[in-house]
Amino acid sequence: MTGEEQARVPIAGRFCQTMAAGFDALWACVDDGMVRIDPASNSVVAHVAFDAPRVAGRPAISPEAVWSLAGDIVADSVVRIDPASNAVTATLPLGHSVESLAFGFDALWATSAADGLLLRIDPATGAVTEHLAGLPTPSGVATGAGSVWLFRYASNDEPQYAPGDPVMLRVDPASAETTLVDVGVNPQGYGDIWATDDAVWVRGIDPVLVRLDPESGAIAWTGVGNEAHGSVGVTFGAVWVTNVEFQTVWRIDLDQTD
Repeated sequence: MTGEEQARVPIAGRFCQTMAAGFDALWACVDDGMVRIDPASNSVVAHVAFDAPRVAGRPAISPEAVWSLAGDIVADSVVRIDPASNAVTATLPLGHSVESLAFGFDALWATSAADGLLLRIDPATGAVTEHLAGLPTPSGVATGAGSVWLFRYASNDEPQYAPGDPVMLRVDPASAETTLVDVGVNPQGYGDIWATDDAVWVRGIDPVLVRLDPESGAIAWTGVGNEAHGSVGVTFGAVWVTNVEFQTVWRIDLDQTD
């Protein structure tokens, strides 16, 4: 792997805010829904139309479907996309405005910053339950290592947490028991989370990236760099970090973070 750019895939409309990989394809948001990109041909092979919010969280991938936040301007529902037909087969109203979406433990999980909620959505029935309430503006959500992980958001203008305050919540997907986790990340900015069975990656501003050991709850590695907003993902034996203000992507080999 050389790190060199191999291809660019034009996408109509606004810039792509979020992407996910699943079913041998990349799924990227567009103005009026989502497109499916074939990584073998580097081309858009399908367009899935639905009401797309102005700010879309990362799509969620389950064993049977692709899931995306949907809504007119503000996300307030979830659509199910059948990867076989590339069509929306269900729309699940949430009853709340939401920001982030994840799949795990046979359920979809969404955060509502405005209402301070972690929602659990049954993908089979569409039933929505308030798994956790009274949260301080939750934003990013991920599943892994037996838990649901939330990143607490504080605005740049009015930080809600003092330096050193824990900004990560670890939530039991069955009992909703919650543990505060100090990951040493500046809470300003939305941040991002990526969880696996043996690590939780937290994208912040200062430091830029933290690797958390989910078994011990300790910080196992810290990455520093130019302060910038962005996201994080783990695949192909590496951690990938975007930097919005600098329009760059970092590739960090996993063995360099041990």
